[in-house]
Amino acid sequence: MTWSLGATTNLEGREKFAKKFRGMFSSKVGMPDEFGIYDCMWNMTSKEWVKWTNIVDEYHVDNRISYGEIVVPTFDSIRMQYVTRTLLKNKKHVLCPGPTGTGKTVNI
Repeated sequence: MTWSLGATTNLEGREKFAKKFRGMFSSKVGMPDEFGIYDCMWNMTSKEWVKWTNIVDEYHVDNRISYGEIVVPTFDSIRMQYVTRTLLKNKKHVLCPGPTGTGKTVNI
């Protein structure tokens, strides 16, 4: 729900959606209060909520690559790659909308 309905809005809309989501579903889904609905994912294996940054290895810059090739994982890039990978593995279409310069092409 977060990445279908809740992803189609701007920052102000995400805040409103998150508040409504928590009000409707928080007790049912058991999401910890310290996690925002956009900051974590449900890990199907461990059956727990996990921050997006905890699903990737610690990042280290490879000294052999040029500055222009450095791509530092962020909450947004980790989420986008995970959702895209999950959709593709399940043979679903992927649409990656967003403003210019937000890393869509690099992440895809």
